[in-house]
Amino acid sequence: KEEKKKERNVVAEEAAQPIERIRWLHETPNGWEVYSPEISRELEAARRAGKAEHTLRIGEDTYICRIKVDGGEPSQECNDESRRLRRHFMKEGLMGQWEMMSV
Repeated sequence: KEEKKKERNVVAEEAAQPIERIRWLHETPNGWEVYSPEISRELEAARRAGKAEHTLRIGEDTYICRIKVDGGEPSQECNDESRRLRRHFMKEGLMGQWEMMSV
């Protein structure tokens, strides 16, 4: 019962975060790369709408993003290659900008 209450609090807290402060990242062989604010907004809007998957078109590539995974990590697939996704709550102001440069 207590665990369900904590889960509801986390969901409410996440929903209260402004969408502009959410950044999505994808894993590369060289570490994590931050998606642009536009792509992060698109992924976060899809997640908040309850979608389990969202398709991104970036340049010539199409990415299938699994953004809501029960018991697993979010991931994206393109050209038979799978990579992990990560969702990040950015701090406000200059601290948030600095934080994104150091990911």
